Amino acid sequence: MSENTEYSQSPADNARKRLAAPVPSPKYVRRQLRRWTYLRRTFIVIAVVSGFVMVVSLITDLQKQPISLWIAATSFILMAVCTMLAESARYRLRAATFARAHRSTGIVTEIVFIPPPTPDYSHSHDFMIRATTEAGAVIRRRLDMGGEREADRWVGQPIRFQHRTLDPENLDDVYFDYEDRKASLDLHR
Repeated sequence: MSENTEYSQSPADNARKRLAAPVPSPKYVRRQLRRWTYLRRTFIVIAVVSGFVMVVSLITDLQKQPISLWIAATSFILMAVCTMLAESARYRLRAATFARAHRSTGIVTEIVFIPPPTPDYSHSHDFMIRATTEAGAVIRRRLDMGGEREADRWVGQPIRFQHRTLDPENLDDVYFDYEDRKASLDLHR
């Protein structure tokens, strides 16, 4: 039996291997930050301009010009697409911000239920995490988990996350992406 087979290892070992990715260089990270910042700003500007063009074409539609309806429809589609692309760029910008971050595994100590602003919305959860870093410092972080369905099962469970500073009380310095979520679920097994 080969020791290199992934099937012979526990899910926790597989999660540790998956998260042991090489750290990108500072030059690469700066380039990614500039790129995603530029793209996000560009998409926002295009969305705002196309929204303005849409409003102007709808106002000129009062004279019943058929071309202004086509301009309005095209502007609306362009605005919607650019808004979605700007949101995608925001997500990638946040990921690039944490590209050289520390990865830690902590324990969910508490779940804070945040009531919805109106009865139409569902409530959201914040996980309070306590972790010990490789340097031995104990840090606390607050992780917004949105509307996690089975939030109660996370209490006392290990969770993998990223943070940029070792400040023990910087609660908002946390990033939790898909790979961290998958690794945290593998640690529960």
